[in-house]
Amino acid sequence: MTGVLRRNHKKLALFDDRIAYLGGINFSDHNFAWHDMMLRIESEELTHALALDFLGTWSGRPNTWDVDIDGLRVISVSGRGNRRAFKPLVDAIGAARSTIDVVSAYLSYPFTTYLADATARGVRVRILTPADNNKPNLSRHIIERSHRHKFEIFKYKGGMNHMKAMLIDSEHLVAGSSNFDFMGITLLEEHLVLTRKRELVEDFRERVWEPEISRAVAARSVSSVSNRLGDVAVMAGAFLASRFARD
Repeated sequence: MTGVLRRNHKKLALFDDRIAYLGGINFSDHNFAWHDMMLRIESEELTHALALDFLGTWSGRPNTWDVDIDGLRVISVSGRGNRRAFKPLVDAIGAARSTIDVVSAYLSYPFTTYLADATARGVRVRILTPADNNKPNLSRHIIERSHRHKFEIFKYKGGMNHMKAMLIDSEHLVAGSSNFDFMGITLLEEHLVLTRKRELVEDFRERVWEPEISRAVAARSVSSVSNRLGDVAVMAGAFLASRFARD
C-alpha cells in the first residue's frame, strides 16, 4: 500500500549542464492548459546536483539532501523522513512576523494548522486558490479552515491554477513542487526552494503575486455541511498518509 501512495512528485528540467527549471509544471497535455510557474536557475553547481538527484530517482534510489547555492536553499525530499526535510519550511512559517501569502490549489493539513498558528499571533494570511478546483474536497478544506482561523481567501477565475509558492513577510520566497499538503510532508518525493534573494522575491511579487491577487475575487469563508464533510475527508486522508509515512 505504501508503494502505491508514495510517488515522485518532482517537476524538473535541466539544460546544457547549467540551466535548471524547478516548480509545478507537469509535462502533460492537460497541464499546459493550467496556470503554473517554474523557477529558472542558471548554476552549474546546482544543475550538477539536480542531475545526480534525477539519476538517483531514475534508478529507484532517491535521496534527501539540502544545499545552499548562490543564495538558494534547495531541498530534495526522498519520500522517507519527509517531516525532517520539511522542517526549514515549517520553521520559516513559524518565524513569520507580519504576512504569509500562499498560492496553492491543494493546500491542506498540517500546513493549514501552521498557518492557523500564524494568524493566532497576528500574522495576515492570504491564500490564492482556483475557483474551479479539480480536487473539490481540498477546496472545501481550505474554505472551512479559513472560516475557523480567519485566513483571507482569493479565488482565481481564469481556470485551473496549479502554482505552488509561499511568500513570507514579503522577503522569503518558497517554491518548488510541493503543494504544502499532507501528501508532500509525509510520502512524496519533492523539491523545495527557499530564498531571500531580492531579485527573485521581487520578480515573484511583481510578475506573479500582485497580478494574480488583483484579478482574483475575494471569497467568503463560510462553514457549511459540504465544507465540513470535505474537511473531514481531507483530515482522514492526512491520518492515513501519516500511518504510511516512512522515516
